[in-house]
Amino acid sequence: MIRLVLVAGALALAAAGAFAAATEEGAAADTIYDVRVFYEFSKDRLPQQHPYHATLAEDKFGLRFEYEFVAGGSTVEKTDLLFAAGDYYDMHPYGLRVWEVNRWAMDGHIVPLSDHWEDLPNYRKWWTDDEWETVEAFNKAPDGKMYMLLSKNPRTISRGFVYRQDLVEDAGLEWPTTIDGYTEMLRALKDNNPEHYPLFTRGQGGIFTDVFYNTWRTTAGVHFDIDSGDLVYGAATDKMRELIKYFTGIYAEGLMDPEFLTNTRERENEILYVANTAITTPNWTGNVGYMNNTSRKATPEATWTYSFIPLLSAPGAEAIVNPEQVFYPWGPFLTTNSEGEKLDRLLDYLNWTMDGEGLVARYFGEEGVNFEYQDGKPVYLPHMRTPDNQDGTQGWEIGLENYPIFHPDRPLSVGDQIYQEMTEWAVGKPFIRKIAWGFNATEEKDRADVETVVIDTWNQYRAKFVLGELDASDDAHWEEYQDALDKAGVDRLLDLYQGAYDRNY
Repeated sequence: MIRLVLVAGALALAAAGAFAAATEEGAAADTIYDVRVFYEFSKDRLPQQHPYHATLAEDKFGLRFEYEFVAGGSTVEKTDLLFAAGDYYDMHPYGLRVWEVNRWAMDGHIVPLSDHWEDLPNYRKWWTDDEWETVEAFNKAPDGKMYMLLSKNPRTISRGFVYRQDLVEDAGLEWPTTIDGYTEMLRALKDNNPEHYPLFTRGQGGIFTDVFYNTWRTTAGVHFDIDSGDLVYGAATDKMRELIKYFTGIYAEGLMDPEFLTNTRERENEILYVANTAITTPNWTGNVGYMNNTSRKATPEATWTYSFIPLLSAPGAEAIVNPEQVFYPWGPFLTTNSEGEKLDRLLDYLNWTMDGEGLVARYFGEEGVNFEYQDGKPVYLPHMRTPDNQDGTQGWEIGLENYPIFHPDRPLSVGDQIYQEMTEWAVGKPFIRKIAWGFNATEEKDRADVETVVIDTWNQYRAKFVLGELDASDDAHWEEYQDALDKAGVDRLLDLYQGAYDRNY
């Protein structure tokens, strides 16, 4: 664990007596509470200074933040160990997922924030009643309470095909509209660029993703099939069998990166941006600006662009879309290490960060240092990174936080504008409905146990199929896979979902 305590020298108040009088928020003049913040950072984005909003938290609420920075990918395991040892932190700003937090909540480690909605009006105000109903339905723990301030998602749809437009045009091609056309394009690109990978993905999930699922009108998990209406485990259906057969074919033809199962983020960066040897990849379409800036350091003519329109699997077929939820499944939460006045102050602090001065401080930083007001709206100063200044200081460097509420006056990047375009396009398109199943505590434990084994079985067999160890076209091989899913408990899994659905709807 990387442990850094970053406190600006001006903040190092040696004695609580420095607070001569109570603040307007009610912090006691003679008490300062230390707040241990477990902060997950991704990639190499380790903040370099104490955040300004944390500075204000000490001035306004008597909360002295001590940050412990932990690299993304290890946070769940470390939190499990900390709670098991009784070694509690106080707050986690964002990063951990709601299902993990709800699991810890059932063990008594997390503060039920739904018991304190009256203390958090600035959070609730950003959601419409319909959005709030969705947030509650999908994120309540088995005890019916909510333990996290879910982040508000401004997007409706964000993933699609990202591809090298310059290489596609060099081959005399246009982006296809059907999956057969896509295959022919891959073949032509391979012929034209033998050293390149027409399709690059990172890990099995890179190809088995909604970008391709939409073409076959399915998804991998439990859902009601959009055509039959039956409750199915998508990975066991004939639709998924056809998708597996497709990937088996293009892998055998050498049209897909042969290391897709073991690709790391580092190799992804090498293939996409340094060696520039990938042509298409399922990705977040808003990344094209970053991809162009990065690729052009090695290849100035590289031009990434995107298509978020699903490919059709057959003439006249209607592909579906996969709308995102109105929330991201992460946000701040508090542990039961805080209680009494300390908890009250933390709730006041969180409410403060959701609007007005607090939201500006969390999102833009310090006036005159990081931003200035223009026509009543905060605007970053020239040294800060913006869509028009890609080389400026980035928000994460100075500890700014985007979640759980985006500032409405934030500068929109090229990616934001792309997502807005996608959102407008997705209106009215068919999709597989998302359901808040409402498992009780016993069902949730059973579901988690069974689904883990079923997913492991699916992961093992889809690799065998794509790599050619098994043939999805062979009925005996497909039956072997179905038998393995049966042994893993797929029928039990479906019964759990059906039972919860019948009870709640």
